[in-house]
This record gives sequence, structure tokens and C-alpha cells, in this order.
Amino acid sequence: GGYYCQWHFKPTLVSRYLQAVAKSGIERIEIGFRSSKHDKFYGPYHYCSEEILATLAIPSTLEVVAMSNAKEFFDNGECRLDIIDRLYSPRQESRLDGVRLACHFAEIAQITPVAERLKEKGYEVAVNLMQVGNQPDEAVAETARLMQSCGLIDILYFADSLGNLEPKDVNRIITLFKGEWSGSIGIHTHNNMGNGLANSLQAIESGVEWLDSTMLGMGRGAGNACTEYLLLELVRKYSIEYHPKELFDLVLEEFVPLQREYGWGPNLLYYMAALYKIHPTYIQEILSYENLKQSELIQAVERLRDAESLNFSRATLQDAIEPKVDTTGGDWNPSTLVQNKDVLLVAAGKSVSQHREAIEAYIRREKPIVISLNVRTELDPKYITAYAACHPLRIFSDYKEYCSLTKPLIAPKAAFSNQNSALPQNLALFNYGVEFRDNSFEPKSQNCILPAPLAAGYAFALCFAGGANRILMAGFDGYRNDLEKQKQMSDLLHACHSYSENCEMIAITPTIYELTQSSVYFPQL
Repeated sequence: GGYYCQWHFKPTLVSRYLQAVAKSGIERIEIGFRSSKHDKFYGPYHYCSEEILATLAIPSTLEVVAMSNAKEFFDNGECRLDIIDRLYSPRQESRLDGVRLACHFAEIAQITPVAERLKEKGYEVAVNLMQVGNQPDEAVAETARLMQSCGLIDILYFADSLGNLEPKDVNRIITLFKGEWSGSIGIHTHNNMGNGLANSLQAIESGVEWLDSTMLGMGRGAGNACTEYLLLELVRKYSIEYHPKELFDLVLEEFVPLQREYGWGPNLLYYMAALYKIHPTYIQEILSYENLKQSELIQAVERLRDAESLNFSRATLQDAIEPKVDTTGGDWNPSTLVQNKDVLLVAAGKSVSQHREAIEAYIRREKPIVISLNVRTELDPKYITAYAACHPLRIFSDYKEYCSLTKPLIAPKAAFSNQNSALPQNLALFNYGVEFRDNSFEPKSQNCILPAPLAAGYAFALCFAGGANRILMAGFDGYRNDLEKQKQMSDLLHACHSYSENCEMIAITPTIYELTQSSVYFPQL
């Protein structure tokens, strides 16, 4: 669940969680990650330092483990024992009972020195094999054989990373393990195809001793087997003395609101990803593109099916979301529209609908050039001077809406090369070209360079290039719950800073961006 909230959970939730889990009879919790990564903001449960653990009232009946990604302990193939020593103190000085090492098959041959160091410190060591369902039987058996000969591993886990295993696959993998491995076996299920609970129950029948689950299935993407469902089934089918009712208030009062906020759980896209063997992180990322239509999401998944998408790559994601189109040409100069004029840019934030009457009154009174970012806007279309779009996939999905526009569209003409139909006959297209280049922002007379395909950046560029007097901004609310999007937009605004010296940028509706702010209600705006 930490993938959704940057591993930052409310202290009250954590306290309730620990007490409820202990009362339910659950034996062990994985409290979070123990990681050395600090490339962006991570909450306390990404680190689970001893200082953090010391602040928690952890019931004495609970065993506590932390997860580490094995790859963090290697640098160019060399095991970094110093990183292990920095992260893990001796067991007698720690609240942790054990460590789980998440490993890809390519890393498993190197895991021995990591396990040896952790065992020296006194920890139980579990190895969690990822993407086991995509490995041939011999590779699975050989890995179990290697772990047996290592002699340092206490529990051998396997994870249904893509969520595409069925109960028969679970039984097959456990049988392969048992042929080479004599220790405990665990399973970590994902719910992409709705099999998380069924696979967990099959694992019991096949002899697994450890089952992973999360409250309400909270986990990246489609989530995991639900703890409350699993306990109910263990009591019903096996008469094991768990007490699932101890979890119900916690789930309903704490985790149901979180699910509404973050939206984890099975859906069509995760099911397709499991069928196509696409890493679920792609789907989680795709779903974060709030402005994309459902048809665009499906198209992106179809593109991923034809790509190497077993492991997550942001470059592959970009190719799926934003098909490469040469949009660098252009033959329209924005000075013909915006020179020496105030330009009101209208984005998609909720503040537009909240202050619609005031915005439209301002437009009637002051008559600025009004540019809507993409074609959806809360304003009456009669107040729009032009629409602006630059995202190739967005242009593809909005094609039918362009056919009915009565105002010009500012967009790179080349982006329409992806359409099955010709450029809409009645569309007045202002062809302002764009090139996407990392960490670059450069407005030009007939085209621009942007760091990302953001309509806001495209509109900023044409205003600067066209010599606008001021840029007024409505609906630029910001992303309180999406740090990545907030940072992307903040970086873009920072790139605009040098240009804004000659063309002031002013937010006239509420915003959390670092912008000069005024109010649409100010009479002398």
C-alpha cells in the first residue's frame, strides 16, 4: 500500500492496525521496507528505521519483518556489505525478527553473501522470488536447488508478480519447490485476474506454510489477497483459530476510505495486463493519466502487449502513452493571435467550475484572448478564443470532438498523422509545432521545445513566442495527492521563469503552485 501514499500512514491508522492484527491471531507483519533509496520523498515506512519502530506500540505477540530489495545491495555485480551494515544492526538491538529479500531470478545467484551477512546478525532470512510464473520449470527447480544448497534461507517465497497465475500453476510451482527444497514455503499473491484468494487457498492444499495478504487487498495496482477474506476462509475451511471480526472495524473505517482515495483493486486493464504478461506497474502509471479517455488506456495496453513489457521501463511506458510522432514542423506564428494582449489560459482544475460565473464575467468585461487547454472546459464555448493541444495520444482520442469545434485549434498538424481520418474539414488549425526533449523549454516563432507533452507548457510557449502582455491562469489548482504530477508541473513553471520577466504569469483562481496570485474577483485585475 505504500506505493500509493509514499509509505506515509497516519499514526492513528498504524496504531489501530497493530492492535487489530494482534487480536486477530495473525502471527507476523511486514512493517514496511528497509531501504537506502532517497531519490524523492518517501514516508517513514519506506525506511522502518529502529528509531521509527521504537515509536510504535507493537504487541509482543507479533513477529515483525521488513522487506529489502536485493538489488540495493549490489553495485556493478559486487555485494555491498557496507549497505547491509548501515541498514541492519545486530538482531539483539532491533525490533525486527526477520528480513525478506525481494529477488528477481537474475539476482538469485548473488544472494548468498547478503543472506550470510543477515544470518550473522541473527535475523531469519526469507527470499521472495518475483515473476516466478514466467520462468520455465527447470529454472524454478534450479533456483530451489540453489537455495537448498545455500543453507542460509529460512523461507522460500514466490510472488505472482504479474497476477496471472491460476491455482493449477500454484500447485505446479510448489511441487517443483518441494522436489528441491526442504524448508518452509510462502506465497505472495496478486489479484490482477481475481485469483488472489483462490491461489492462497490452493497454496495451503499444496503444503505452503506462509500466506501473504493485505487489508482490503491494499497494494500496488490490482492489489493482493484480502486479509479479512483470507481469515474468514481459514476459519471456515480449516477451523484455524483466527478472529477475523477483530479486523472489520479497521477495514471499514480506515481502509475503505483509502481505497476510495487511491483506487486499488482489480479492473479490466489489470486483467488484460495479466493475460498479456505486462508488468502491473505500467497499468498503475497509465491510470494516473487523469486526462486520458478509456479508449486511450486500452490503446496503450495494446501497444505494451507488442513491446518488451515484462519489466517496467519508463521509456517503454512513454512510447505506449505517447506514440512517437514528428511534430517539430509548424507554419503558424502565435503573434498573430496574442501579441500585446492578455491571454487567459483555462485548465481543468475544479476551481473553474467553482468560479465559473466570475471568470465569464471577467471575459465579458476585459475581453482577453481565452485559450482552453484541450477541448474540455467548464466555460461556455462562446467565451473561448481557441483550444490548444499537443499530446499526440490526446489529439488521437479527441479527434471526433475536433470535428464539431467552431473555434480554432492550436496544435501540431503532424500529430494528426496518427488519425485514420483526414484532418477535419471545418477545423481551423493553427499549426504550431512542438518537439519533446528532456529538461528543455524553448518557445520559438513557429514551434517550441517542451520537456513533456503538457498542454499547459505548449500554451505558455506560444504566449511567450507570440509576445503576449500577460498570462492569466484559471484552473491551475495543482495536485495535492500526486507528487509526481505536481513536480512535473512545478518544474515546467520553473523553466518558464526567465520568460515571465517580460510576460507576467498570474493565477486568478486558487492554486498550490508557486505563482504570482491575484483573484478573478479583483475589479482591477
